[in-house]
Amino acid sequence: MKTRTLFVTALLGLGMMASCSNDELEGVDNGQNNNGETTLTQIALTVSSNANTRVNGNTGEEQYGEEYEYTVEDLTVVFANEAGIAQQVIQPPMKTATNTDENDDKTIRVSEPFSVTPGNYYIYVLANYNNSQSALSPIITNQTDMKQVFNISNPSTLSTNGKFLMANTTAPTITTIAKGDDTANEVKDDGTEVTNNPKKVKLITVDIERVVAKVTFDQITTSFEVKESEEPSATKVADVTLDGNGLINLNKKMYLVKGDEKSTNKPVTGKDWAYPEDPNYSTVLSESTDNSTWINDNFSTPEATISDGFDSKFYCPENTMTAQAQQQAQTTGVVYKATWTPASGSYTELAASNGTSTFDARYEAVLGLSGKNAAITNSIFTTKESQESKDFYTYNDLIFISYNAACLYKAIAEYSGDDTNMASTINTNFGTYSAQSNVTTQENTYGIYKYTDGTCYYTVWIKHNPTTEVSMEQGKYGVVRNHWYDLTVTSISQLGYNKPTYEGDPEDPDDPEEVKIQVKAKIKKWMLVKQDVEL
Repeated sequence: MKTRTLFVTALLGLGMMASCSNDELEGVDNGQNNNGETTLTQIALTVSSNANTRVNGNTGEEQYGEEYEYTVEDLTVVFANEAGIAQQVIQPPMKTATNTDENDDKTIRVSEPFSVTPGNYYIYVLANYNNSQSALSPIITNQTDMKQVFNISNPSTLSTNGKFLMANTTAPTITTIAKGDDTANEVKDDGTEVTNNPKKVKLITVDIERVVAKVTFDQITTSFEVKESEEPSATKVADVTLDGNGLINLNKKMYLVKGDEKSTNKPVTGKDWAYPEDPNYSTVLSESTDNSTWINDNFSTPEATISDGFDSKFYCPENTMTAQAQQQAQTTGVVYKATWTPASGSYTELAASNGTSTFDARYEAVLGLSGKNAAITNSIFTTKESQESKDFYTYNDLIFISYNAACLYKAIAEYSGDDTNMASTINTNFGTYSAQSNVTTQENTYGIYKYTDGTCYYTVWIKHNPTTEVSMEQGKYGVVRNHWYDLTVTSISQLGYNKPTYEGDPEDPDDPEEVKIQVKAKIKKWMLVKQDVEL
């Protein structure tokens, strides 16, 4: 497979001046200064124009992606000193693209030449920064620390259609720009040398990549049958249909350029596997402290916004962490929306008479109580509150046909006294529970959850190394920029949560004790990650 690399070529020499239309940013210029003490610079980009919309191949193989993911509308070139402080921020205009190399599906983009003061620099090259600058803080100007943490106020601007923010693939090293250091010719917009009065330049090559990760869904099968066990003759519990999905836990912090750290545990052999440190990399949530402030400051989208179907593509900022920090409040994940239709025999029931269990006996005693709550009937566990309703309720992971059924079961299950006042106490507690009409109050106060129209949600934490079976292994979870994570749900075994967020506590580990959904994952670079999910 041919490699499609996004790269920038900076051509340095002496010569003509450039114009610029980016005067709105203080400290940003277009390199027009040509007072004899500057060196002319030119930027040339090679980007793929191949529009491959479906993922092929396996984890670790390169994937071209779609044409709009490679589009470059503007360049910002930052020349920073040895401390990483920006000395010149230049946004040169680009020459009009006129060439497509059909043999390799590449389009050449080249900037007009611009002037740079000679010196020793870290050179940062950002594509499409103009679209993203309003959502990143601080805005890059002269004296900006390029190695600092940048805040993301709106992650969607990093991946606007045709305006993906791109940056150096690795942290830049010091480059010396010397006056009169000219060894090559200026290039045209097709990447070939200028033959008519060419300017002498110095050639520097810098690779760039998108700063976001991509998440897609290879979901052909959307209907699943849940049984009590894996045995072919096992009783069916429910039919489940996947309806859509959305992302959860998006990073609000980033470095403009990712670090050079490589994963020690990786799903591929014979090649590097990136797993750099991001600004939140080392933070581990503690059960003894209130984590809400830190979570809110560093992550957005605590509840997913669900898109219908599986044709959508999501993009998200880089998010990596130590093994100990692979926790549910800070790992980027996918929330699947599903409709759970219980089988007729899967609702929890108690026998109104002639029951053999302790709970049956308590139920019968309450039914015989004089002055009992009118809602307690011998059909409370078998009669829907509305025959048209698809709602159901849960308590202690048991499914009930109505809210009153769940309330009565809870009152029976939690009674711990002798038989003297048993029936009246259960009746009183039932009245307290069933009087609550607000669903949020129900679930927060009494542990009874409503599934409106049978809708449930499954949270799947995205794996950067989907092949490992080691629990909480370093680099197992997380998303890395310019990697493509393609997920496929392969099975569902249990009922999901009733909200589009994670079910446990923020500090719960990503590796659950019990898996409700199985997902198969692929990863490419645009690195594909394939992940199979069992629900």
